[in-house]
Amino acid sequence: IVLSAFMSFISIAALSDDGNLKHLVISVLFLESTMMGVFSALDMILFYSFWELSLIPLLYIIGAFGSKNRIYAAIKFFIYTFLGSIFMLVAIIFIGYLCYQKSGVFSFNLLDWYKLGIGENAQIWLFLAFFFAFGVKTPLFPFHTWLPYA
Repeated sequence: IVLSAFMSFISIAALSDDGNLKHLVISVLFLESTMMGVFSALDMILFYSFWELSLIPLLYIIGAFGSKNRIYAAIKFFIYTFLGSIFMLVAIIFIGYLCYQKSGVFSFNLLDWYKLGIGENAQIWLFLAFFFAFGVKTPLFPFHTWLPYA
């Protein structure tokens, strides 16, 4: 959280006034607030909500302040991250269902999930779903093809 706040401060300090500075600062601050929510959430539904909310300022920054192909880049970024997020949502719901099978209550609390004894096969599939979702957004090879345009 501290590193995210520091990097947001550095990015705002490095901005140059091109006429739309106010909009860019608002977008960076909104992005910072969603990052704080992502890094501090212990409920996975809340985590996922902040994860998805972070797309809004990123889309605006890419679409409004990008290069000549900025609209194409914003659309490609949205499609890739949306598809990656679907994998994450399915994995989160599946772990909530596993928690329901073990305790009788749908729980999306991360601390409750630590107590689950998930089988090795399910762990592999869950890892792949989260890896794909995080790999698209961060961007990792080979899920990074949206990045050069952005």
